[in-house]
Order: sequence, then structure tokens, then C-alpha cells
Amino acid sequence: SAMVALENLGEDDYITVSKEAVASYGEMGNLTVGEELKVIDALKIMLMESSNDAAVALAEAVNVKISKEANSHTFVNLMQKLVQDFNFKATNFSDPSGLEISNVSSARDLTILTYRALSKEIIWEIMRLSEADIFSKDGKFSHHLTNSNKLLEKIEGIYGGKTGYTKEAGECMILVLNAPNNNGKIILVILGAQEGERFSLVEKLVNWTKEAYIW
Repeated sequence: SAMVALENLGEDDYITVSKEAVASYGEMGNLTVGEELKVIDALKIMLMESSNDAAVALAEAVNVKISKEANSHTFVNLMQKLVQDFNFKATNFSDPSGLEISNVSSARDLTILTYRALSKEIIWEIMRLSEADIFSKDGKFSHHLTNSNKLLEKIEGIYGGKTGYTKEAGECMILVLNAPNNNGKIILVILGAQEGERFSLVEKLVNWTKEAYIW
């Protein structure tokens, strides 16, 4: 969703939060109907706090822009185009927040997606932030954000990461590390973890990686 939003909207563009966006499942981000946010700030809310409201608001903004300019693909269509472009084998996107049960993927496909997303530096700058304070265009609304990635302060060399959860998928996480001696990036993917286990499983993978390879 972040990649599609950045490819179709400017970071400093403003989007308006709709009633439909606020009605999305979950309270993360604490958005208010009618507030105007910069795209970059909506991305922070979506990526740091996993706000479904922000994901829908960004998707709606892209849909409006496209319908005005080309009247072609919707946001989900653009997400699905990545499936073809990146040669995914087990992925389907049904909505921008990933809540619908028809959203599916695999560790392989998510590794490819993460690798491709490395070209969007702003995504990783956001995901390295532990906290952030953002404000609506008129200054009436403020949001203090706390990153859901609890490993930011525990593991050295984190380039960025994203948590995820649905009842069907369990606890999930993607973490990208700077490899020792500037040897590129290490991409770690955990899917289907039991409640409360994803961070410890990622830590085990990180430790294994350091022991299993000579850098």
C-alpha cells in the first residue's frame, strides 16, 4: 500500500480523511473525519501504528486522483499489478489494509516485495522511527505515534521493519537489517507466529544469521 501510494501521490500532497476510512476496523492512528493530512504523515500513521484508517484514506486519495486523470485502475488493481510485475506465486491483494481473508501471501513473496521496496527510502526512514508527532493541516488535530516494532531499541543495525496481525494469519513481521561490513541487507520474514512470539522468533533468526554466516 505504501509503495502504490508513493507512486501516485506526492509526499507533501494533502489527503482528507473520510467517514469510510475512520469506520475501518481498529482504533490505531486515532484519525478524525474531515481532517487533512500530508501523505507523508498518513504513511507514518499507517506504517508505524498499523492504522487501517490511514491505509484506506491513502487508497481513497489515489482512487480520486486516478479517476480524475485517467479513469483507469483502482488502488487494489495497482496492488494486484505488483503481483504480476514481481512474479509473486502465492499473493493476492483485496484491500489496502490487508484485513479481508482473501489477502494472502507467502514468506517468499514478502521477501521479494521487501527487496523491491528497498528502492523507496522514505518507507524505511519512517519504519526506523520509534516515535513521531504529526499535525493536521489546520493544526486542530495532533497524533503522537509509537512504532509497533519493539525491536528498534533492542537490535543494532535495523534498517526498518513492519509488524502485522490478523486472526487468520497470526502474528507476522518483516525485519530488514544492515548486514555486517556493508554487505547489503538481511531480510527476515516471520509468518503465523503465536500470540506474543513474533519478536522472540525474529531475535532468534537474527542471532542465527550472525552465527551461521562469516561476514
